[in-house]
Amino acid sequence: MVLKEKKKKGKGNVFYVDLRVAHHQLAHSCLSLVLDSLQFNICKLESSYLANKDVEDLEVRIVRHLPPALSYACRFWHYHLGHLDFETDLFGKLQTFFEKKFLFWLEALSLTSDMGLASPAFLSLSEWLASGQGVSVEMWCVVCAHARNTSVSGTDLVACPSWDALVACR
Repeated sequence: MVLKEKKKKGKGNVFYVDLRVAHHQLAHSCLSLVLDSLQFNICKLESSYLANKDVEDLEVRIVRHLPPALSYACRFWHYHLGHLDFETDLFGKLQTFFEKKFLFWLEALSLTSDMGLASPAFLSLSEWLASGQGVSVEMWCVVCAHARNTSVSGTDLVACPSWDALVACR
């Protein structure tokens, strides 16, 4: 539970939010929602060759197919992750995310004009990976390899060892 109660001597009870617990729950919830809900061509566009600005009913499609909770999850999973120490169960969700949902996540960010969040997400993820025992910043390339060799900020991502190799380092 996020809301906690602390008994104060002579002052009654004080309620507060344990931010560490809240970030933990939100990181897990965001990643679970992204993993369960993101899909190819989420807004059912007729052509991937059109720029977003050229899709006449894009806003209607976004409202219909990209609900607010999913939009939040796509935009802020990395923010909550950045407030946590390395966890194996989160690492497993991120592994699945980069293997199966990465391009769909980029599509959702593009549709909502939030592509600028991709770079901070990679930075948060890199710092989070570095917080784990035996996971160095160099292991960041593993994430990149499973990002299907997609470019971020014009930098070509290199193929690196498999996720199994990273898990073996743990």
